[in-house]
Amino acid sequence: MDGDELFLKHTMRRDNVLLLLSVDEDQLTAAKMVAITCGLASFLPFLPYKYIGRDRFPVFISTENRSLFHAFVVFLMLSFATSFSALYLRSKYPKAAGFCKLCSITYLVSAVACVTFCFF
Repeated sequence: MDGDELFLKHTMRRDNVLLLLSVDEDQLTAAKMVAITCGLASFLPFLPYKYIGRDRFPVFISTENRSLFHAFVVFLMLSFATSFSALYLRSKYPKAAGFCKLCSITYLVSAVACVTFCFF
């Protein structure tokens, strides 16, 4: 390798590091929340279901916990909406974006609590 190739590799590596360092922590957290909620929501249709009346419920949810499953789905939707809003509002309204991020984390923790309660 000659000097030009080494300089090019060093600058490419430095540019990638600068690109990663320029990402805001709040933006990264909101993006992770969007990814988690999208993953959970896309996984739901592939669960085995049973029909109770007109409603579909996963097999592992007992009939007493139907309202908790509905709460899980609602909390999952709210978490996705608020984390996406945090990403969208970050540049113009940082305080609103921070509030949306906090709400998103709260909703996701509530959704996990609902699922945990259904299992135990």
